[in-house]
Amino acid sequence: MSDPHTPQTDADRIRNKRLARLGGSSNVSSPTASSPATPSVVPGSPSTQPSVNPEHQITSDAAQKYVKPFTPIPHTTQSAPSTVRPAAREKIAPQTSQSLNTTPKLKQIQSVFSYSKWEEDTVENIFGIALDRDVASRNKLVWLKALAEEIKSETPDLSLPLRAKGEYADRLLIARLELDPQAMVDDQEQLIIQELIPPQQTCFEYLVGCWKRLVAQRSAILKRNLPQKDFEQASALIEKLRELVISYAGLTLQEPSMFPQPQTTKPLGVEELLPSLYALNSSPSIFGSSSESSVLLNPSTDLVPFLTDIGNRFYQDGLEDVLGEVVRRVVFGRNLAAGMVHTTATLPQGMSPSGWRSSVMAMECLCSIKPIAAMITSLPEWNPLPWNEETGSGVRNGNEHEKGSILGFVMRLGIFARDWPMVLEAYYKGFDQMSLRDKEASDASLKATLNNLQLSLFNIVNALVRAGPEPREAFLAYVARVVELNRKRAAMQFKYEEHASDSFIHNLHYVLLRLAEPFMDTQYKQLNKIDLRYYERSRRISLKDLTRINATPPEIEEWENAADAAGPAPNFVSDIFYLLSAVNHLSTGPISNYISAISRHVRDIQKELELMEQDESWKGTPSQPQVELALKRGKEQLSKLHAMMES
Repeated sequence: MSDPHTPQTDADRIRNKRLARLGGSSNVSSPTASSPATPSVVPGSPSTQPSVNPEHQITSDAAQKYVKPFTPIPHTTQSAPSTVRPAAREKIAPQTSQSLNTTPKLKQIQSVFSYSKWEEDTVENIFGIALDRDVASRNKLVWLKALAEEIKSETPDLSLPLRAKGEYADRLLIARLELDPQAMVDDQEQLIIQELIPPQQTCFEYLVGCWKRLVAQRSAILKRNLPQKDFEQASALIEKLRELVISYAGLTLQEPSMFPQPQTTKPLGVEELLPSLYALNSSPSIFGSSSESSVLLNPSTDLVPFLTDIGNRFYQDGLEDVLGEVVRRVVFGRNLAAGMVHTTATLPQGMSPSGWRSSVMAMECLCSIKPIAAMITSLPEWNPLPWNEETGSGVRNGNEHEKGSILGFVMRLGIFARDWPMVLEAYYKGFDQMSLRDKEASDASLKATLNNLQLSLFNIVNALVRAGPEPREAFLAYVARVVELNRKRAAMQFKYEEHASDSFIHNLHYVLLRLAEPFMDTQYKQLNKIDLRYYERSRRISLKDLTRINATPPEIEEWENAADAAGPAPNFVSDIFYLLSAVNHLSTGPISNYISAISRHVRDIQKELELMEQDESWKGTPSQPQVELALKRGKEQLSKLHAMMES
């Protein structure tokens, strides 16, 4: 007689109690005796499940809801005594080990890479096209019927179905771009083809989509452990497709009418790229930026790689024709023309108060890519030519040079009230009646805005001078031209409207100071890099109109003729040092003189107002209204001058 308390019955009893407790019922039958024996397992039978004693079934309906289908437990476990005879176990063991050994072979078979199959799938997926109707229908691709018939007529012995390959890449892309989704056709198959083309998708949008899929495919290839030969073939194909997509994307930006475009109100050409550049100003959040989803190129992940591909593809091959207009729209658009500070009443309709920041960050992004930075310094607007009477073009003075140059139009932003009167209206209205706390808050806000602007300006210039020898030389020539056109700013009196603004000169001075930081250290360890004979070996800065203390004009002319102009060219450190000295002479001094002049004018107005208030003879006379109005205007003028000094 078997023992009723075997390990098997104890385990079943515990399991039944737990299931009954889960079901909320205690009506679970307890086993009274264990099964004395279990049937033998036939080695060749498909099922090896042990039999279950009917007395061990759960009688609670609520508990039966939680009972899962029984899963056979491998016989290698030792949680319960095995019911398989030794002879059967010996026959099952070889089969189990054999099945386990086949797993690596299955994985090895699944990881086999077929380049021809991958090539067909990749080309069709990136371009979104197919040459076979069934393949196009199955994968929801655009069927290039005309090109497929053309290829079949050229090579009739091709195997079917006809698939897209890398050798047809150029023809495939052109055939897809030439499809017009709005063309009137009578062919039923052609109508099916056109239905798969997004009706409002421009050619540039399609090419950007191809570029995104290509980038994803390139990342997938890098993650796969391919043989060297297959990896080289796949990389060559991806590079070929990338060059094609980028080439046609650049040509579409340059000439939007090259391929059929949808009848849409969307901007075409270079304006399709501007929203992605302006979206750089959007602040990302943990939930994602709302503007990133509405632009074509994600400013966080896609914009810089795409512009880098454009720059590398068209560098010294027409890059100024592709992105030159983009730079002009960013710089000379109304965002920068409106300035930095506005009130709600003075802000132009449809503009954002931070529109200037969007343009500055877009310019910073463009200059961070070396080929594009080099292209910017080669544009005619980088350093406009002097005025030409015959052609009627060029710049006459420093003010026109500032507003007509790319860097000048960006650097003219600032907070000086003489250049941007809206600063007084937005931050210092009623200055004399403002509390000290409000004045400090306005000062802090303007200083923070100016610091952000100047940091971006330094990043722009720093990227330009590091882009190569030619952009660096172009920047030095630009600064030298600014010094030449504004040399009269240092005079006691000069026509402000004919010279560069205080904001521009102040920002240029800041940028040059930042460039001089590496060699103007506190211990003066790198002063030996400054060429003491700079004025002899360089003609960037003219000394003709400067006042000489210990030399006559003939002596100066003789010294210049005998100067060693054929000596070694000055290095970049020397250029920055002497140009900074010249700009400092045009910046700090004139701005300080202007503030001193305002201070003197304030004192004069205060004296006049005090005299008018002390003289009470006008009270009760017919001239009293005029005098009171004069006093009111004088106080308003005084408050405005105080605000100008504060800003």
